[in-house]
Amino acid sequence: MFKKITALTLSLSFVFLIGCWNYRDLDEMNIVVGIALDYDRMTNQYAMTLEVADLTGSSDESGISGKMIYTKGRTLFEAARNTKRREQDKLFFGSPHVLIIDQELAYKQGIEAVMEWFIRDAECRESICVAISRAETASDILTPPKDTKGLVSERLHDIIREDGEVNSTTFRAQLYQIYNFLNAPRRCAILPAFHRTQDGERVVPEVLGVAVIKGGFLVGFLSPEETKYLLLADNKMKTTILPISVMGRPTADATLEVLENHSKKSFKYENGQLTLIIKTGTIFSLAENQAQLDIMDKNNVKMIEDATKEEIKYNIESLMNTLQKDLKTDVMGFSDHIYKTKPRLWDEIKDYWDELYENAKVEVEVKVKIVNSAFTK
Repeated sequence: MFKKITALTLSLSFVFLIGCWNYRDLDEMNIVVGIALDYDRMTNQYAMTLEVADLTGSSDESGISGKMIYTKGRTLFEAARNTKRREQDKLFFGSPHVLIIDQELAYKQGIEAVMEWFIRDAECRESICVAISRAETASDILTPPKDTKGLVSERLHDIIREDGEVNSTTFRAQLYQIYNFLNAPRRCAILPAFHRTQDGERVVPEVLGVAVIKGGFLVGFLSPEETKYLLLADNKMKTTILPISVMGRPTADATLEVLENHSKKSFKYENGQLTLIIKTGTIFSLAENQAQLDIMDKNNVKMIEDATKEEIKYNIESLMNTLQKDLKTDVMGFSDHIYKTKPRLWDEIKDYWDELYENAKVEVEVKVKIVNSAFTK
């Protein structure tokens, strides 16, 4: 009995020692909530901008406010540690909302070295949302606009997250997802892109489609409209609106809202020719009827559905042409699909996949159904 009690006491002591070895009070930490990374080519150093939660300056009315810390280093870890030269408290990287990477850094040096540190470090979160800055610097995106209250990083994260619930014009990319995509057969990923725009008297950050990463390097961007059709075709869309021209006018005369979308991709490989197949099925409500069509007439409803089919088909085909010919990236993951469903075929074609993909034929099949006209409420 004595031996059992002794063993239990030692076990509990060990647990408590393990659980508290790195314990620090909140007032001894700078809690990092947002990170912006640039590269200073004059000094060959990373320039890191950090937004940290200012717990001492928070109030019930304004919430938690943030303060900015600027630091440099030859590596990311060195830059983070260099803040201790001027800050009383040590940085805590366990709670950041966003990581913004400068586009020039992503073009020339790639993002894999950046990701490597965040994945390797025990404190950093693998669920952090990663984005690319199209502003002059990544620091510009994280800089608080005039008269802004609260945390900029939290606002940026919410913009990305809630876009998928409303517009589907960007994609929320978390660190671990990007790492997995870049190490899958596709070797590419999409990240939200931010720029700065005028909003009255203020200049504010705005999400602007997605950045396309191939082999760890930035290769280009997709507009918000192109991103919308990418997410629709790749079965990653929850909802969005599609303005269309029903009467053949140069401007849209109707707006449809996506209620439900199911898309499927497949392929054919015959005699050395690859065909990429995309099938979409989307249920809409008619949200705006500037054409003043009688939607009680089934022929008019069919006319709207047919116009919507053509709009979706055209835009997906145009998107695929951009991905294949211009960006040369398989962001929809056809290579992953072949690898999983036909592993022997993948072994045969993987060495010349890029050429096959670039010259592949594309077949798009679109189904559309309007179930709600909002004519009565």
